[in-house]
Amino acid sequence: MAGLDDNIGLWFAQEGEELIVLDQHGAHERILYERLSENPRAEAIPLPSPIVARLPEDLAPEVSNFEVELQALGFRFEPFGEGAVRISAVPETVTDPETALLAALHALAGGEDLAKALACKGSTRFGENLSTEEMEALLREWSETEFRDVHPRWKNSRPVLPCLAEGKRHSASRIG
Repeated sequence: MAGLDDNIGLWFAQEGEELIVLDQHGAHERILYERLSENPRAEAIPLPSPIVARLPEDLAPEVSNFEVELQALGFRFEPFGEGAVRISAVPETVTDPETALLAALHALAGGEDLAKALACKGSTRFGENLSTEEMEALLREWSETEFRDVHPRWKNSRPVLPCLAEGKRHSASRIG
């Protein structure tokens, strides 16, 4: 495993004789996807300060068409000049308000799976540093998901990790 570093986003956990390699982005995306699939409605969490999102030409008219749906997801925004909105609140899973709003709007306008779009944009990124405690919490929550070995965005099911025994405590460590 030499050569792996903080930019890859892989963690390993040991359970007895078994070594588990976990893709932190894929695992977190799986957690969010299952949560959003069960209930896409979310509480709106106010931002410390509003963020202005520039809308692509093809999506700008869609904001008003899907305002009710976006509000139900937890987005709060208002028009801010031509082709822009000022975002004042987002769903609790959102880490990048502009990207998440655009992903939700794109999914709604294109008839795509909204849970997949928001799970991807709300999950941790490769290279995002998590503490051991955060990773252990992620591992515990991920181990309780229904399809934990499958990444939600790929039909061919990119594995999130090789294997995991159920019902056991895991400890996580960073590779690198």
